[in-house]
Amino acid sequence: MWKKAKSLEKGGKGLLPFPFFFMHCCHMSIEPLKKEPSIIYAGDTINWLITLPDYPASAGWTLKYNAVAAGGRFALSSAPSSDDHAVTAASAATSAYPAGTYSLTKYVEHTDTTRVTLAELSLIVKPDLAGTVSATDTRGHVKKMLDAIEAVLEGTATTDQAELTIDGTTIKRRSVTDLLALRSRYLEYWKQEQQAANMAAGIGGNGNKILVRFK
Repeated sequence: MWKKAKSLEKGGKGLLPFPFFFMHCCHMSIEPLKKEPSIIYAGDTINWLITLPDYPASAGWTLKYNAVAAGGRFALSSAPSSDDHAVTAASAATSAYPAGTYSLTKYVEHTDTTRVTLAELSLIVKPDLAGTVSATDTRGHVKKMLDAIEAVLEGTATTDQAELTIDGTTIKRRSVTDLLALRSRYLEYWKQEQQAANMAAGIGGNGNKILVRFK
């Protein structure tokens, strides 16, 4: 289908393909989510709008999140949208998020420095495969560390695996006792990630923990 439209040259006229005309002449916005996502992809723009009747943005409250995982940390802060809280992060920001399962603390802060924790959530960050042009290791930090620890214990570690560092010491310099303890720790992390992934997919679990404040 073709539509008449002004050409790109000043004062000119011509025909443009309908999809081209629509994309360039009509501004489309992505409708924000009404709650926090359980899974995001590194490199994607994220956008959600939260309503908190007890903590309206117009009254000086700001919604914030602190995301912590074995492989990294990041923080999010909302902007006021009338009484609601608009949370956004651009592609350039999320592309730096390491893949993994994060403990996401949701809280609000007032301009008078009052802080109230609202919930403890789980957030899975998937690797940016859309922007990948070559073969990529899609394992998250926890799985990479667990595999490396097991490989060193079994004597099959690659040079890269043996040189990985935990708490300032490379894996290859760890004693067997330390490696077994680290294996137990990272195996527990891995189980937590799998549980969070199952919850996000609606497979078992009780969901995210919500902290209820009684008045």
